[in-house]
Amino acid sequence: MIKKLLPLLLLILIGCSKNGFDTENYSNGDRLERTYKNGVVEGPFVYYYSNGDPLEGTYKNGVQEGPVIYYYSGKFEGDREERTYKNDVKEGPFVYYHNSGELDGDRLEGTYKNNVEEGPYVYYFSNGNRLEGTYKNGVIEGPSVYYYNSRGKEGDREERTYKNDVMEGPFVYYSTSGDREEGTYRNDIREGPYIYYYNRTFNYNSGKFEEDREEGIYKNNLREGPSVYYFFNGDIKQIIYKNGVRSF
Repeated sequence: MIKKLLPLLLLILIGCSKNGFDTENYSNGDRLERTYKNGVVEGPFVYYYSNGDPLEGTYKNGVQEGPVIYYYSGKFEGDREERTYKNDVKEGPFVYYHNSGELDGDRLEGTYKNNVEEGPYVYYFSNGNRLEGTYKNGVIEGPSVYYYNSRGKEGDREERTYKNDVMEGPFVYYSTSGDREEGTYRNDIREGPYIYYYNRTFNYNSGKFEEDREEGIYKNNLREGPSVYYFFNGDIKQIIYKNGVRSF
């Protein structure tokens, strides 16, 4: 008798299952619009945050799955991030498009692993420059290279290091002219001693390539105070910098 009733009970349960469009309002002001099929969330959804930002994606068998787009509002209105979910977790490549403020036209490409940014990323600036580095547990960490393509610096590059999202430690700037500069970042600014090596020149007397160099100090991102210019032939000249401007 019980076995005969089981199919009937199953049909009744299915018939009573939640179906169709549904809206859920949360106490923090957020709102979720979704669709149920046989009691399970299925298909497109839109999650509206209390600040007005919408998140659009898809549910499959009750979990977020596949491409998602997050649209920003307020201060970052016009920005958006395209990402992918796997089993309710951000996983795989993402692209963040800046369409507001000073960063308008920039974009960031990277990867999510278990809901956090992880691994290589490339940040493309609207002026053609780009920055390549690595995310570790959601923060920029380790060696990074900034490639210049903007007017007057085409082909230049700077190798630097990040620690916890901040430029920290030694850097080397390579110019297409052959010049290079070595110095140090501290808390995102150039600080302390630097050496600037000028393009190598062939010394016909010694039969070797030689290069001039300049040694001085950065203070708060500007060259400041006395510096020394060493010519490849042994001559020396004193230099003074004030707010980054050089005078002999």
